[in-house]
Amino acid sequence: MRHGLRDIIYFCLISAAAAASIFAAYSPPLGKAARAVAPRGTDSYFKAFPIFTPHILFTIFISYWIFFVYIAYFLDLLNCREWRMDVPFKDVVFDTADPHGSALSLLPLLFPDRKIDEMRVSALTQGTTNGLYKVTIDASTADAVLIKVYGDGTDITIDREKELRVHKLLAERQLSSSPLVRFSNGHAYQFISGRVCSEGDMSETRIFRGVARELARWHATLPTADPEEVLTYKPGVWSTAKKWLDAISKHPHRSQAEIDDLHEKFKYLADALLPTDVSEPLVLAHGDLLCANIIVQESGDGIDVASVRFIDYEHATYCPRAFELANHFAEWTGFDCDYTLLPKTSTRRAFIAEYLTTHAELCREHNIDVPTVNDAAVDSLMRQVDDHRGFPGFYWGLCALIQAETATGTIDFDYAGYAAKRFAEYEDWRFLGLVHISFFFSAIMAVTGRFLSSIGADVLWRSSRDLKILILLRFIRLLGYGGTTLVLALYLNALGFHDAQIGLFMTLTLVGDLAISFILTWVGDRVGVRLTAVVGALLMSAGGVAFAYFENFWLLLLASIVAVINPSANEIDPFKAIEESAIARLSTAHTCNDMFAWWSMLGMFGTAASNLLTGWLINALEDNGMEKLDCHRMIFLGYAGIGFLKLMCSLLLSSEVEQMPLQKESCSTPQSGILTPEEELSDDETAPLLDDNSSGYGAVPQTQVQVLATAQEKRLFTPASFDFMWKLSLALILDFVGSGLAQISWMTYFFKREYDMPEGALGSATFTAGIISSVLNLASSPLSRAIGQVQTMVLCHTVNSISLLMVSVPGNKYIALVIFIFRIVTREIDNAPRQAFISAGVLDHERTSAMGVVNITKTIGSCLGLYITGLFAGLDKFWLAFILAGALKLSYNVLILAFFWKRR
Repeated sequence: MRHGLRDIIYFCLISAAAAASIFAAYSPPLGKAARAVAPRGTDSYFKAFPIFTPHILFTIFISYWIFFVYIAYFLDLLNCREWRMDVPFKDVVFDTADPHGSALSLLPLLFPDRKIDEMRVSALTQGTTNGLYKVTIDASTADAVLIKVYGDGTDITIDREKELRVHKLLAERQLSSSPLVRFSNGHAYQFISGRVCSEGDMSETRIFRGVARELARWHATLPTADPEEVLTYKPGVWSTAKKWLDAISKHPHRSQAEIDDLHEKFKYLADALLPTDVSEPLVLAHGDLLCANIIVQESGDGIDVASVRFIDYEHATYCPRAFELANHFAEWTGFDCDYTLLPKTSTRRAFIAEYLTTHAELCREHNIDVPTVNDAAVDSLMRQVDDHRGFPGFYWGLCALIQAETATGTIDFDYAGYAAKRFAEYEDWRFLGLVHISFFFSAIMAVTGRFLSSIGADVLWRSSRDLKILILLRFIRLLGYGGTTLVLALYLNALGFHDAQIGLFMTLTLVGDLAISFILTWVGDRVGVRLTAVVGALLMSAGGVAFAYFENFWLLLLASIVAVINPSANEIDPFKAIEESAIARLSTAHTCNDMFAWWSMLGMFGTAASNLLTGWLINALEDNGMEKLDCHRMIFLGYAGIGFLKLMCSLLLSSEVEQMPLQKESCSTPQSGILTPEEELSDDETAPLLDDNSSGYGAVPQTQVQVLATAQEKRLFTPASFDFMWKLSLALILDFVGSGLAQISWMTYFFKREYDMPEGALGSATFTAGIISSVLNLASSPLSRAIGQVQTMVLCHTVNSISLLMVSVPGNKYIALVIFIFRIVTREIDNAPRQAFISAGVLDHERTSAMGVVNITKTIGSCLGLYITGLFAGLDKFWLAFILAGALKLSYNVLILAFFWKRR
């Protein structure tokens, strides 16, 4: 272990002082001064005992002084800096497949000077970073030993040498059992008898008061540190978080948007919580006070506990005591993050009062002056704990992200899922902005925060301005599409076109959109998101005006193609693939599903609002004497106005929405092996875990990057992405043909013709269904996190497909209308998971092409469906179209299950 610069300077200064003192003792001036001040008769004493001259006595005194200074200094180094480790080491690897044989090889060091007749090894519950085995001899648990086996890849986040040094320090201070032996992949220590706490135990008064007392004993007994020293060179919770963040930043599979988001969160925490009061020292904290790391020894009276001990010190580090307490309270929820187990305000207050009282008593026993514990002191620490409540979620989220990438499977734990849950705690804290309010321990606020986080409201709130504008553009665009969809078939019929012509018109419209989609699939990223949005808005306005003033079939067809006036309220839009790609690019892996959920929800809300306004506006205009045809024309003029509004919003987009050139992207690939962190606890603690030259994540040479970029420019997808896309497209074509057979335009036409239902009633029905659907759509995000994206897609889509099968069955218009409303309500729930699923299934630079292929597939399927429905309508067989549509959609679900069920 290297000596710190400060230690070397201290050593040199003490040595120089010693040399100067001894030199001065033998100098003539000092001898004269000594005799001048010596008592009368001293000369005869010195003459009788010539060895005890003033020089010699002064030298002896200085030597003793120097000796004790050196001893005290080095003892301090051994206790606080821990320059050495004297726990014996045996060069063996503990094989978890043969725990008995592995324990047998360690037996001489585990039980020295003992004759052993019988040994038993039992596996205990695994943690997230270790495996535990209990070794007992001669059927007695009195001398049991615990063997801790490190999980593969955990040395990236845990400094095992530091863990052992802390363990030894704790044993010296009677806060832990003694470590016995180290081996290549773990260590062993004396077993602490007692009962391991569960999540349910923590709310018991006798348990949490015992924990508070033991935690106070830790903080009063262990050496503290000056905040400035910890922030400068000593390891602490901040340097550990920064080290983890730097390691994540170097991972090739992390998008730049995700890395930037994590750095922004860390900066926010640092600005809010970095210690400013240097008078309050930092404590050497346990750092991971889960209930499973708390051992309770019962007293037998049931009133209190005999003792509480803590185990597992791998995350011990310096931090503010407010962080230690906030972290412990957060750990009450367990690995499942059951937030109903969070301590209430009264419980938390009782815990902190017990902690402060015990801490003050122990400090006074060590002659340390501490303030009196009163209500003001308890309130002050409670506020500090509330201030820190967002930090543990971010801290453990970082740790779990690293483990998700480096764990090799020896420990069965969902690190990625756990990271998402812990990051959600940070999001709750920051989103609600309740840094000084006891939200963390308030049941009402906890429920509110979890709900807002589950529907992604916090993600939307903190998203970039460009993401918000893209979602707003979706809302504006569908606000226009909804109205034209509702009246398109009726308008064409009022112009004198028969059913077959209407079907042909809708089909040719989608064919034109297909051609545009095909072009944008290849050149979309080079055209750019901003230019695409602006051009789309201009064409939208021009097409609306053309529809209002022209009656020629072919002119209207041209206008419908360029202005994307189509029969689908589900937006068959050749331009939206580019926007979807931009949303996926600007989002992170954790926020993508939430962003698409809000993107879909607000779009559906725009469609619903448009349906309501269109239906009632037509009724109002007719009541004022306007002809039906003119009423429809007013709707298309409104569509042109909405296009102008979209143009204004499109101009607000920044250059951040554009796709970066391929050669600027990271082409790194994960390699085998990962560099272990620095094994020392020194000023290198804040260095990144993985350097640029790490063999853990090697980068592809620059020449290879250029070759790869050139090759990928010549093809649309890589082989893996191509395999994903052809399977997906095969399933989607069935779904989109089914959607084309049952477009909203045809369904409203069906209800008008079969049941003579007025436009106002249809508009109200679709509005109500659209509002419910838009809100229900947000449920897809937490559902997909719970059961998986594919599972959510299939479940929601199956329910909707069955309702579509039944639309035309009832002869009663009210029953049919209810089924129709249910169909609209459940129509889009699977959309956000599907968009996120597609985005994750291809590479970043392939997303626009992937979305374009999906859009082309959608257009082709819709064309076929619309045309077939027109034929069925001409044959007066409308009901057959809806049954066929439902059957095709159910077939889509079967293919998705067959191809992608195992993907999450």
